[in-house]
Amino acid sequence: MVRVVVNRAVPTESDDLAIRTHGQNTNFKLNLEGYERKLAAIVDDLSLDLLEIAAAIFAADGLERRGGPVRSMFAASWHRDFHFIIPVRKPEFWSKEAVNNALVAAVSFLSDDAYAFTFTKAVAPALRQDFFRFGAGVDGAFQADDVILFSGGLDSLAGAVQTLSEGKGNVALVTHRSARKLFRHQNRLVEDLQKHFKNRVRWFPVEANYSDIEVSETSQRSRSFYFATLGFVTATMLGVKRLHFFENANVSLNLPISAQVIGAMATRTTHPLVLRYFGELFDLIQSGAVSIGNPFCWQTKSEVVAKLRQHGCSDLVRHSVSCSHVRFQTILHPHCGECSQCLDRRSAILAAKMQDCDPAEGYAIDLFVGERKNQLGRTLAIDWMRHALWVNGTTDELLIAEHVGDMGRYATGFPERDPTACMKEIIAFVRRHSGDVVSVLKQASSEHWANVVDQDLPETSMVRMFVADRAGILAASQGSGGELSAHGGHQRAESQNEETGGAAVGIYPLKVTLGWFRSRPMIEIQGLDMVVGSHVRIARELFANHAKHQANPLVSSSSSFVSLADLMKQMKCRDLLVQQYVSRCRRQLARAYADIFGEQPAKQLLIQNRKNSGYRLDPESKVTLIAPG
Repeated sequence: MVRVVVNRAVPTESDDLAIRTHGQNTNFKLNLEGYERKLAAIVDDLSLDLLEIAAAIFAADGLERRGGPVRSMFAASWHRDFHFIIPVRKPEFWSKEAVNNALVAAVSFLSDDAYAFTFTKAVAPALRQDFFRFGAGVDGAFQADDVILFSGGLDSLAGAVQTLSEGKGNVALVTHRSARKLFRHQNRLVEDLQKHFKNRVRWFPVEANYSDIEVSETSQRSRSFYFATLGFVTATMLGVKRLHFFENANVSLNLPISAQVIGAMATRTTHPLVLRYFGELFDLIQSGAVSIGNPFCWQTKSEVVAKLRQHGCSDLVRHSVSCSHVRFQTILHPHCGECSQCLDRRSAILAAKMQDCDPAEGYAIDLFVGERKNQLGRTLAIDWMRHALWVNGTTDELLIAEHVGDMGRYATGFPERDPTACMKEIIAFVRRHSGDVVSVLKQASSEHWANVVDQDLPETSMVRMFVADRAGILAASQGSGGELSAHGGHQRAESQNEETGGAAVGIYPLKVTLGWFRSRPMIEIQGLDMVVGSHVRIARELFANHAKHQANPLVSSSSSFVSLADLMKQMKCRDLLVQQYVSRCRRQLARAYADIFGEQPAKQLLIQNRKNSGYRLDPESKVTLIAPG
């Protein structure tokens, strides 16, 4: 557990993570001077406490490292365990069980970490002017009707344009400015909005940054809690009832297209459950003051982009930035072209036929014909492409079976809606999104077919990888140290083959982790792959017997098997379903093996069976079990 001591709430120890948001030697600065001329109200004590709590959580998130950005590094160490000790003005309020539970629920689900909070009485709290410096220039004449959390990306831009175009009220834009490279783009967009909608837009940019400290964790999934807190406080001060996040449905749902990438792809920034938890906490602070929602929660990225054209604001697209790799941005290339946000943005722009509004030179790597030199970027592109093709070609039943946990949680974010109708709508927008991706892939392949035939394109370009994948000769180049071969398949390391008799020898005996990935059962085999889904339950059921026989190797080998009848009882399902679970696990592991080593495994991986005896885990495997949470 990481003990986080905020603003010297208690004497710190050597292992403590110290966060200081005000006073001397601050390491996380809250610079809210942008409110100086625009707000004419006194911030109450609970709102000031909330700002400091959210800032402390966000600061600690960036200073405590997770396991890493790829599958072999995250496992158990992806999840962190925090205990915050925070001085506040109203400790009696924050220590209430209902309030503490609401706070923990919101940030735990959002960041996938465990949280505990101890609140002490603030002896020397930050003065109000340290947060909001009111002066003679306060503009109290502006009356807002909506508060929008505005990042400068395509979705928040489209949300602001839609709100202003379809209504007659005024809009307050709240921006958390954490990356200076984005300032120029955000400034330009706000200026454009103010020109399009005269006297109806006010901007509240807030800087909150680390002070002279190198951030060690870039995923920072708690950022949206701090962002939402800024929006909530602004809305209450302006007397506004509506607070909007704008994010397309695919990002809000965020189905796991790849087991390789955690970070931004696993984020739950605008998941309906997150917004629901935020709302419940905010309601405890000021009952019924502000409602929080995401009006784009059922729309695809291309449908969101089309709103800008519909409302005559296509010219603003080129000034928006969606890339998650901010540190690598340049003036010429504000988009990397490799991250999931760039892939979704560019494909949505093309699907909406708005490429004239989004210059191709703005991307460091062209979506279709650019060379993807980075292995992680290649893998992401392949998984992004394959997932869209799979969704496009599968049945509703298999789609639900594969993603039932994620879809079910999305539906529970709308308790007022019929669950069946909710699931149908989820399936519909997932299919519309995948249809857009497949459509632009086919179009690009057709346009560049002559280049493919003449091998004029880089072999790691999306078009060549797409054609190779459809021909069944593409591997994702994961973990074995080789590169994509000239025909698109994986070229094995020959020296390793000569020395060991096969590149696959290094994965035996199998080193296996049984755990959880976003609340779903998971198997991970070191050097091979991760398998996620309900079918993984079979391995968990076999684990107890496996552990017993590992502890006592003298016990008869035949007794290490679990009969089909016993498995049916344990798993409470039919024999056919048990067999399907086994087949599916084996199939996925075999496919991963073939992708990496270029051949089928010589024997069944992990799950073995013997006629009339049943099933068992490979007795030579070293299996570790990680409990839920």
